[in-house]
Amino acid sequence: MKVRVLSAHAVALVGIVLVGAALRFYRIGELPPGLYRDEAFYGLDALRVLAGDWSLYFAANNGREGLFIYPLALSIALFGRTPEAVRLTSALIGTLTVLVIYAAGRAMFSPRVGLCSAAILATTFWHVALSRVAFRAITLPLLLCTLAALWFFAQRATSTRTKRGLFVAAGFAFGLTFYTYTAAPLVMGLLFPAALIEYRRERASLIFWVGAGAALTPLIVWLTQHAELYFNRPGQVSILNPAIHQGDPVGALTRSILKTLGMFFIAGDRIWRHNLPSLPVFVGPLAALFALGALVVVRRWQSQPYWFLAVWTGLFLLPTALAEDAPHYLRAIGALPAACILAALGIAAVVESRLGTSRTFSIGRLRLGIGLVFALGFGLMPHAVFTTYAYFNRYVTAPLTAYWLEAHNTALAREVNEAALNGEQVRIDTRLSSGNPALHFLSPAVAYVADMGGYLWLPGDAARGRLLVDPNHDWSTLRDALPQPVALSVRLGPMAQADRETTPRRAFITVHFTSTVPVTDPLVEFEGGMSLLDALAVCSSTEEAGCRVALSWRLAQPRPEDLAVFVHWLREGQLLAQSDGTPGEGYLPIYFWRAGDIVKDAHWLRGAQWRAGDALHVGLYRRSDLSRLRVVHGRSSTGNDSVIITPSEQR
Repeated sequence: MKVRVLSAHAVALVGIVLVGAALRFYRIGELPPGLYRDEAFYGLDALRVLAGDWSLYFAANNGREGLFIYPLALSIALFGRTPEAVRLTSALIGTLTVLVIYAAGRAMFSPRVGLCSAAILATTFWHVALSRVAFRAITLPLLLCTLAALWFFAQRATSTRTKRGLFVAAGFAFGLTFYTYTAAPLVMGLLFPAALIEYRRERASLIFWVGAGAALTPLIVWLTQHAELYFNRPGQVSILNPAIHQGDPVGALTRSILKTLGMFFIAGDRIWRHNLPSLPVFVGPLAALFALGALVVVRRWQSQPYWFLAVWTGLFLLPTALAEDAPHYLRAIGALPAACILAALGIAAVVESRLGTSRTFSIGRLRLGIGLVFALGFGLMPHAVFTTYAYFNRYVTAPLTAYWLEAHNTALAREVNEAALNGEQVRIDTRLSSGNPALHFLSPAVAYVADMGGYLWLPGDAARGRLLVDPNHDWSTLRDALPQPVALSVRLGPMAQADRETTPRRAFITVHFTSTVPVTDPLVEFEGGMSLLDALAVCSSTEEAGCRVALSWRLAQPRPEDLAVFVHWLREGQLLAQSDGTPGEGYLPIYFWRAGDIVKDAHWLRGAQWRAGDALHVGLYRRSDLSRLRVVHGRSSTGNDSVIITPSEQR
């Protein structure tokens, strides 16, 4: 009977880890979209490791501890410079943490608590979300759980040799936490009192500091020369910084503490990179179980595992309670495993209230136990289902998730890589490339480009290429650098929205150019030297109604006035649909054109099914007074101010 119980326990643990792995690895390279600049900086640090820079601390972008960078370097060496390679490291560390928190819960309390802790962590949105982006903070829960498991297993060990080995390993894990994240030094407040109390009971625990010293010595030596790098960041975001509390330190601190405590039940982190904004850590029954677990700790605080858990939780909430933007899930990540163990204690309290702690077997107790297991399973199942739905159906599909994780930069890198692979020439607006770690990490060619002043230039086939343009600013420098004449067409890039921007903007456009310009007579000429060279219309007579119209324009001489193109779909003289606007998807105004260049212009009209006798009218008008340009040569209609195009007519 004992073997069966252990086997069922092991099967349950394997199932929990597999669920946790599925939530963390599923489409990890695509979801969430983008590669945030911090992630890209980690990738660049990993490239330095692969080039031989074996640093303990990486100073760029406010600095980063080195432990996360080394497995990341291995992942990049295996899978290349991709978002997948960067985020696989986090997903693996997150999955390992699900397994290790089981060991911590078991060592501190019981196998039941360990199993419930693993199940809760595996399916908690907070940990799932941060396991799918490459932030070094994800290593802190793993090391804290490892430390707790080794420390309490060492106390339970009956063999002196095993006890010493576990204490040394626990000390080494304690030292490694300092290489994980800014909040890691708080672990001293947890282990110093625990080690002092344990030393009074068990002299063998003194060897803990041997392991700690072995891990910490390289960092201590490094700190003698670089302490300002390691300790600079906390001061920048402290709630006690006058620039943050704005003359009310007590009020700011009080509000921050209340928000931190409320993150478990009321409102969580509002930052899209860390959370579905304001989603609390626990929802529904699990929130009540967390509260019950906290009450259990208060009642049993004199026992070492209970006060250890309470101090663990409180200490690692300080980084967010004492900083701006509370609650901040990244800064509070050290408290996450403790919170999961607290909720698991709540589950254990419910079970023990019905079963007691005796292990005496009886059929009645077995039936009751099976019933409670199913009941708890159904209690945790809504938590898992909610997290899966919230993450994959709400979070990763929300536009703001892509904006805050800077998905436009991965799209920009794809443009560069695709063009380089095709041998095309690429010219990049420096407003897009400067201070863009994602572009530099994902596009190796960018490291070797020539600086041409207003843009970067990747040499390639001189007859064709791409301009990558910030359309929110003047980019005439890039246009003027092209040979003349060229044919131009525009493809829209994604939208973007920075943290403090209130509305999205177009991140970039891709302007394709080719210097192979065909010599052809125009289809129609308008006054002022404007020629429509070609027109192709494809219309649908099925349920997928609409017309796609592709136009090619040429200007004989510069024209400073603002003109708009119109495409009108008429049926028996009635307007069914229209597309009016600036050519080139709205980003190539006619006053911007150079003489002789060809501009390709696409329009999409929706709203009707094409019928025989329908007609498409194409022309130009002045925005200043809405007057149409006259046709001076070619086929025209309706008062000499437009040309008729039909789907059967193409050149």
